Amino acid sequence: MDTFRHYYAAENMTATPYRLEYIYAYTHEPECLMRRFLVETAALRCTAEESVSEALRGVLVGKEVLQMDFMNALIRVGREDYEDGRHGAACL
Repeated sequence: MDTFRHYYAAENMTATPYRLEYIYAYTHEPECLMRRFLVETAALRCTAEESVSEALRGVLVGKEVLQMDFMNALIRVGREDYEDGRHGAACL
């Protein structure tokens, strides 16, 4: 997990809609760290761009769990005390 975090931080990357679609299709644990990380990076991009792309809208359609996770991520990243998951202490 830390390898992904460091790579995303170094490259200033965020998850693409299709990466979200893939991770939600192939993971089923509600507390999956990779899901949370990727959806938060997508939320960071949306808040920075002040919009949701057509591609992300398409991926969100009909995926209630992803929709709820994305809305919760938007709330988290919008807080003043939010710490970008791409940076910080190592995952344990």
